[in-house]
Amino acid sequence: MAPSRRTTRATSKKAAASRKGTNRLPLSSSEQKQRIAAVEAVRAASRKAASRMPPSSSLAEQVRALERAHADLVAESAQQQQRIAELEAALAEGKRKHGAERLRLIQRGGLFLGKTQRALEQKVALEAQLAAAETRLASRAAWEEQVARDRLESKILWTAAQVAIQRLCGPEQQRGLERILTCCQKAFTGPACLPASVSSVMAEDPFVVQVPSTPPHVQQMPLTPVSVAPESVEAEGGSSSPVRGSYTPRREGLRPKRKAVDANGSPGYTRI
Repeated sequence: MAPSRRTTRATSKKAAASRKGTNRLPLSSSEQKQRIAAVEAVRAASRKAASRMPPSSSLAEQVRALERAHADLVAESAQQQQRIAELEAALAEGKRKHGAERLRLIQRGGLFLGKTQRALEQKVALEAQLAAAETRLASRAAWEEQVARDRLESKILWTAAQVAIQRLCGPEQQRGLERILTCCQKAFTGPACLPASVSSVMAEDPFVVQVPSTPPHVQQMPLTPVSVAPESVEAEGGSSSPVRGSYTPRREGLRPKRKAVDANGSPGYTRI
């Protein structure tokens, strides 16, 4: 049986101690040779024993286990690196798709916002046009109503003046009433197209009330009468009695309209 490592180490230590002792004590040449030969023999035996001694089974198993664990760790690390690379690629692809979708939604939202803004602008414009049209229609209706009212009042005043002329007697009174009637006619329709004289009307038929026709004029603002200065009419006995010729049906104190002529030659009336 080969000596163990501990035995070999102890032998080598004893040989070293013996060498130290020989260095201290003078030895003969033969003794020195013997000791050197013994040391060399011990060393050779220890080397042979170390070469012939089999490796420890537990240490080899641990080394193999460590190698297997290292290989497993390397393989697992490679798999994890591959998985991380795949996840990073998937994340980059998801970010790219999300950015493209977000850009598409932003563009679509901007398009819808522009369409909505244009629709609102068109709606506001249409509402303004509708309000303007309603205002024009309302003003037109009020103007037509006012014109009809003015015409009716003009006819009523003219008829009332004719009735008053027919009821009164005497040329002086008739002339005074004729002047009043002329002033009323001028206030409403202007000096053009005045009716016939009172004497000619009464000569035809003194008991028939003549209803005059209002001369045609362009459709503008309603006619505005002016106040007529009061005039006195002399009675048959020489006494004068004031005649209320300053009667104005409506809008007392406003300025009258100025006569104008349209393209057809008909008299028109515009406000001063």
